[in-house]
Amino acid sequence: MENQYLLFKEKKVLCRILFPALYLFSLIYGFLSAAIKLAYGRNILRSYRPKLKVISVGNITVGGSGKTPLVEWLVERLQKENKKIGIVIRGYKRPAGSYKGLVKDNSSYFEIGDEASMLKEKFKGVKIGVGEDKAHSARLLEKEGCNVAILDDGFQHWRLKRDLDIVVIDASLPLAGQRLLPLGRLREPLNSLKRADILCLTKTDISQDNYRQNVELLNKINPKALVTSAVYQALGLRDLKTGVLSAMDSDRFFNKPVFILCGIANPLYFEKMVEGAGLMIKRKFIYPDHYQYKKADFSLIGKAAKDSGVNTVITTHKDAVRLKPFLGSLENTDIFSLQVKLKITENEEAFYRRLLFILSR
Repeated sequence: MENQYLLFKEKKVLCRILFPALYLFSLIYGFLSAAIKLAYGRNILRSYRPKLKVISVGNITVGGSGKTPLVEWLVERLQKENKKIGIVIRGYKRPAGSYKGLVKDNSSYFEIGDEASMLKEKFKGVKIGVGEDKAHSARLLEKEGCNVAILDDGFQHWRLKRDLDIVVIDASLPLAGQRLLPLGRLREPLNSLKRADILCLTKTDISQDNYRQNVELLNKINPKALVTSAVYQALGLRDLKTGVLSAMDSDRFFNKPVFILCGIANPLYFEKMVEGAGLMIKRKFIYPDHYQYKKADFSLIGKAAKDSGVNTVITTHKDAVRLKPFLGSLENTDIFSLQVKLKITENEEAFYRRLLFILSR
């Protein structure tokens, strides 16, 4: 307890020392962000208007708000409307970062990144454009005959015009009082949410207090926007070695001791979902978002499993695509990815109607 108190004091002292520098950089960041927005608003810099409809899924903060599950939800709904869908994605932290173009059948995670790889595996036949130049990706989708493009992480991307702006917000964390990067989590000032059409609050089952306060704040900032709520549902556990999907309520997993392994922005919700499934977490291997795993990491996990007698590791679907090259390193350990889907719990019908209205124009 004493060590924790000393660590807390050290962090407070460090924050006080760094505050002036962080505050200055936050001001510079805000100025540059506003300047770019103004340049596009006055046509000093040009935006591209594609012939297809563009639906942007973005956020206002850094960290894991849950954009990708919403992208998946949109793809599934639009496929039911017989739309030819394409996805525009940057492919953040690709090991081979120079790749730019459409995802191919043989495109690897090293070329296109973990999120694009995950979407490629789930949606066979859906065209995916990868690269920093999202306007270029949209042009490629146009040539492929797509009539709808879902723009991942598009709220701050001014080069590509869109027809619908959806902003995903992690409802488990408070928005009020947040500051711009790097002092806080905001990518833009909160009043930028005035240009959003739909505000989707995710992880609403963690903190009801934060959820209610966030909804109240959002209604003040943008009373015209549709506010929806969502949670993530566990679909099952997929064995990464065999590909078999097992139900979460299987007796095989109830009260089973496990390790969790992830490299995502906000691992807390993943941890709660694993515990909620009745699994007992014995150790956590938590890495930074989009972490590129190394063989040494699995040597460490394998040794810990052998020493503790735990023979099961649970990871995320997003991490699974980065783990595949190392599965052979865990010979006597099972490794499963938690399969989840987004469930909209409030205003789903209104969300869907808004979507169909945009596509019909």
